[in-house]
Amino acid sequence: MNSASTNISGPWLEQLTGAFEILLGRPLASFDADAVYATFFGGNLINELGFARDAAWVNPAALRGAEPVVWDGTLFDAMRVATALGTGPESLLPLEAEAAEEWQEALADLTPPELSAHLSFFCTEGEEGLMYLRTERSGGDLLADEGCTLIANWEEGQGQVEFAVVQVGELLAKPRPS
Repeated sequence: MNSASTNISGPWLEQLTGAFEILLGRPLASFDADAVYATFFGGNLINELGFARDAAWVNPAALRGAEPVVWDGTLFDAMRVATALGTGPESLLPLEAEAAEEWQEALADLTPPELSAHLSFFCTEGEEGLMYLRTERSGGDLLADEGCTLIANWEEGQGQVEFAVVQVGELLAKPRPS
């Protein structure tokens, strides 16, 4: 289910759902509820340091192709991971980056106000914070050959760090439990 997390309920669930729908430009319920979603973490820094191939960061069985790289995940939780949000408002970071002009009004009415400040860091012009590029990606298609679909993408201005939410293709996702 796209709009639910087994760890979150009440006002925080409603606040994050509203915030993610603003970012995605449509209701979470309009996305495939049976799909698996995941957050990709990459960028030049990650590649240069070799984290994408290091068994300390990636399960060795996944590196060998013996098991899927990702597994069950909701769109809601993938968005939470990408935007560094936890299971409650105490997870909000005291970030002070200014949102890009196109996002200022949309984020301004989020409650609590700290949520607006937190997400503003993920919607900057790229000088400080991350640029929200929606479904665009400077590095080309992400995992498209594996059947994945880019849902949301954030990049640091110099390409050092990237967070992307993808709908996982069948080649990478193990079957959902019944």
